[in-house]
Amino acid sequence: MDINILYLPIELIDNICELLYKDDKLCFILCNKYIYYSLHTCLIKYNIFSYINKNYEKYYSYITKYIYNLDELTELIILSIQNIPYVYKIRKSCSFYDMRYLFELLLINKDLFNKIKIPSLNLHFYKHFYQLLYECITSNRYQSINNINNNKLLIPLHRGFKTFDILGKNTKSLIE
Repeated sequence: MDINILYLPIELIDNICELLYKDDKLCFILCNKYIYYSLHTCLIKYNIFSYINKNYEKYYSYITKYIYNLDELTELIILSIQNIPYVYKIRKSCSFYDMRYLFELLLINKDLFNKIKIPSLNLHFYKHFYQLLYECITSNRYQSINNINNNKLLIPLHRGFKTFDILGKNTKSLIE
């Protein structure tokens, strides 16, 4: 691949791209049309950062379709814990944490959560829900969901939990 009169093999460009942080990687891919056309699929996987804590269906499709490295997962965990959205059981009178995003991240890499200082990010979540959620997670998704359904304090993640968003519209079941 010719970049300003220099020839760089695509393997070298891939290696360079892998060593960069997310924002630098995006800039690197956009700096040249040849790099963009060969690596634009890398850009697509970073859309997950715009869906975290906002759109669970799209978030879930990205988290299951693409592989994220430890730095990217750490960033997702931090973003998810800092801004846990609320879901409402009875209009706006009773709110719960929407822990679906954290559930998916725990399933991917449970041990990574131990390296993050969660109390400094969200003390209330850490005191009341973190340990309960952490203990319910196993390597099997369906076993984890059954463990959650048997825990009364994690009701927002139960199968039959019907919720409303902030505008009072019905939302889908949380996890399946």
